[in-house]
Amino acid sequence: MRAFDGAEVILASVLKKACFWDTHAGAKLNDRQRTILNRVLNGFDGKLTSSKYALLVKNSGGGRSTSYSMAEI
Repeated sequence: MRAFDGAEVILASVLKKACFWDTHAGAKLNDRQRTILNRVLNGFDGKLTSSKYALLVKNSGGGRSTSYSMAEI
């Protein structure tokens, strides 16, 4: 049963990522932006500190603690 639950979680993650890239297939992103977006979609646990990335929204806080998260689709 745990194996099925684990497979379901992995499949949901893969489908979410595929849906994201299908939705944003025409977005003009450079290689660095694609790399960061893939990290976020793969469950990146940390803070993004650059305001240059597309499709991200600013979290609360500011100054040196400014960070960004993936915008909801």
